[in-house]
Amino acid sequence: MLHRLPVFLVLLVSLSAIYTSAAYYADSKAPAQPFMELGVYANSGLQGYIPNANFTITPPQTTNWTITVANMMNAAQFAMVIVRLGNLTTQSPNTTTPAALVPELIAIQLFLGTGETSKLDFSWTVQNVSQTANGVVFLNLLINGQQTGGQLQIGANEGRNFRLIFELWTFDPSTESFQYGFPGTASTIGEWLQVWFNTST
Repeated sequence: MLHRLPVFLVLLVSLSAIYTSAAYYADSKAPAQPFMELGVYANSGLQGYIPNANFTITPPQTTNWTITVANMMNAAQFAMVIVRLGNLTTQSPNTTTPAALVPELIAIQLFLGTGETSKLDFSWTVQNVSQTANGVVFLNLLINGQQTGGQLQIGANEGRNFRLIFELWTFDPSTESFQYGFPGTASTIGEWLQVWFNTST
């Protein structure tokens, strides 16, 4: 009987340790991956997430949106949102590369504290359009009160399938320059979105 007591105590301690470890790992949350978020919305609802959307702008119409940027990187970030104009043939950004060969309309810089979400006003106006003999439409835009340099060299057939492309960039202290996306574990992670629209002539 005396020999069974030590065996019982060893088994009790071992089983308690196993149970405690299992309960700890079952209740533990997986480590969170640091990230940043980019969003665009309008109080009246946002249209135009897909090509051939029925979202038409009639010059000189002004549209008011809000850009949101959230910082969940566990460190303050110096960020920039670049807005570009594209069309149906524009090469879209991806997780590693920004949009290529498309004009930058505006770049908005901002500082974000840890866990902070910033809301940026984005007001854009199609002031007027011009149309070539073969039906390609070009825009004259005003973004947040700034001219975009006159008629942009991105056109769309009959004014259909223009798109505004929004890219998130972050400042890299090691290179002292902005990089596309936000820092990931192995490389930067591109963050972007787009909204399609048409114009009436």
